[in-house]
Amino acid sequence: MTSLFARRTTAPPSPTALALVPTLEARLQTATEAIPGLEARRRSLLLDADNGIEGAADELASVSQALADARRTAADVRDMLAVAREREAVKNAAAREALRQSQLASCRQHLRLRDSAAERFATAQAEAIAAWRELLVQSDRARAACPVGSTWPLGGLTTPSELHVAVESELDRLDSAFPGARRADLRQPSEPLAERLHTSSRNLMAAIGGQP
Repeated sequence: MTSLFARRTTAPPSPTALALVPTLEARLQTATEAIPGLEARRRSLLLDADNGIEGAADELASVSQALADARRTAADVRDMLAVAREREAVKNAAAREALRQSQLASCRQHLRLRDSAAERFATAQAEAIAAWRELLVQSDRARAACPVGSTWPLGGLTTPSELHVAVESELDRLDSAFPGARRADLRQPSEPLAERLHTSSRNLMAAIGGQP
């Protein structure tokens, strides 16, 4: 029988050869499964040939050759399988490294975008805090400027506690998952904070006898 190696070419294997590992494993199993039967038959023929049974010697030679071919075939396939597994391992390692580098690049990009968002958030928070302080100061000044003889109405969204609740509700309206977001009355839809304060300002001025 011609060796399997004798049928190989010197050209490097194509990438599709890496997918032959399961095929080579099946071929190796087939080749090795035939060996025990041939070995058992050869042992039996050794005795028959030694006893001079007609035809035993010829069959012994044939079976011995078949056994040698089967062993050589199994060895050849085993060697090819080892090489295929090594190449597959190299290919898989390269694929894993490529995936790792791609994931690192993705992480790096996402972190850069996160950092950029953090910068925008910090700027927006500084502006929001400045506006919050202005809300408190101007609300306090409006109450202090209530005309003599007029009573400042309750619930006008001018006290710190009222404004605190109003801001929490505004955060909830924009994004309920935002830190500090909370709606005081879940049964009522949350109106935009600016509209609530505009309405409050008009009602307050009307209550103390003035024009908006």
